[in-house]
Amino acid sequence: MINSKSLTDTYDVGLLNNQFDTPFSALSAIKPFIIIDEPHKFPIGKKTWEHIQKFNAQYIIRYGATFSEGYKNLVYRLTAVDAFNEDLVKGIDAYIEDIVGDGNANLKLVKSDGKEATFELNENNNKKIFKLAKGESLSKTHSAIHDLTLDALNKNTAVLSNGIELKIGSSINPYSYDQTLADNMIRKAVKEHFKLEKEYLTQRPRIKPLTLFFIDDIEGYRDGNDIAGSLKLSSKNTFWQKQMNC
Repeated sequence: MINSKSLTDTYDVGLLNNQFDTPFSALSAIKPFIIIDEPHKFPIGKKTWEHIQKFNAQYIIRYGATFSEGYKNLVYRLTAVDAFNEDLVKGIDAYIEDIVGDGNANLKLVKSDGKEATFELNENNNKKIFKLAKGESLSKTHSAIHDLTLDALNKNTAVLSNGIELKIGSSINPYSYDQTLADNMIRKAVKEHFKLEKEYLTQRPRIKPLTLFFIDDIEGYRDGNDIAGSLKLSSKNTFWQKQMNC
């Protein structure tokens, strides 16, 4: 929205009794306070940051968990150790599902000319070469890979649809993107969550447990993406099945 022409274009009818002919001029006149979440998405010097300056803000407060080094006038920093010592976090239990398949299998980016990427699949001491263009699915290289495409490409780097950047010589395990692995992780997480809720919510003081999933496909979980086998439907179905059995 902030980069939209609708904030800079002039209109036939002015704002606030014709005092202002653009939304930017109206907003900047009140000299607002601006609070920016996830500031790494709006780096200083880039287009969005330049438009933020047009608000003529009295103060700009930026906060985030993944802050870049480009900050000014540091007010407060909360580290993971500080959060734990101050009792803001009661505890974290990490769980990693074992890979179903060959844990040593790897798909390596071996070459790129900027238009086509060459991948080498190494599994069970057998090697195969695959060439993919931008927009093609990596499922062509291995049947275990689902919902992963080649989004961008230059002579040094291939960017996958989940945001992972592969340099020449970098590799991934194809079984990490297997639907079976994702389903097992969801089932385990839901089972443990219900177990912890029963334990922590019946004690004093009561503690509300939270279960977090770090996903590589945000769009696939948004409303309107009710695709069979998707993360959204899989997690919902698993949750309701567990709830019905409680």
